[in-house]
Amino acid sequence: MILDVVFNHTAEGNHLGPMLSFKGIDNAGYYRLMPQAPRYYMDFTGTGNTLNTVNPAVLRLIIDSLRYFVLECHVDGFRFDLAAALARELYDVDRLSLFFDVIHQDPVLSQVKLIAEPWDVGPGGYNTLEHELVALHELVQFQVPHGSLTDEIASQPRAVHATTRYSPVLGAYPWQQRW
Repeated sequence: MILDVVFNHTAEGNHLGPMLSFKGIDNAGYYRLMPQAPRYYMDFTGTGNTLNTVNPAVLRLIIDSLRYFVLECHVDGFRFDLAAALARELYDVDRLSLFFDVIHQDPVLSQVKLIAEPWDVGPGGYNTLEHELVALHELVQFQVPHGSLTDEIASQPRAVHATTRYSPVLGAYPWQQRW
C-alpha cells in the first residue's frame, strides 16, 4: 500500500487562517515566513502556508511520522504531495535537499517506495525536480510523461499562479482571500 501524504502545508492557511496547531506552538519555526514581512507566509503550495522543512523539529516530525506508518502500519511506501515544496532549502528547490538526504540515509525509509510529485506553485516550482522519484532500495529516477492527464490538470493552477503577484497588503494571492 502506498500512502499519499501531505507534509508541505497545514489547514491553518495564511496569516488570516485559524490557529489550530503549529501557529500557536511556534509559528516562525513550523512555517516559512516572508523575510521582509514575517507576519506573512511564504506560500509554495497554493494553500496559504508552507511547512519549514529546514527546521530540524519539523523535519523530525515528518520523519518520525513516516517511520511510524512503515513500522506500525506496514505501508509499502509514500507519495509526497507537492514534493518540490519539501525540497526547498532557502528559496530554490534542491533535489539534494536535507529532506531527501535524511530519507535516503534513514535505515527504514530508504527501503520503501517513494513517489514525489515533482512540482509546487512557487517560483521555479514546476518541473524543478524534473523527475518523479521512486525508491525500491535506492532512489531511481524516471521521466514524467508530459502528456499525462495529471500534468494537464496541474497546469491550470500553475498558469494562474505564474501571472499573479503576491500582495503583502492583502496578505495573500487573490484566490486565497476570505469568502
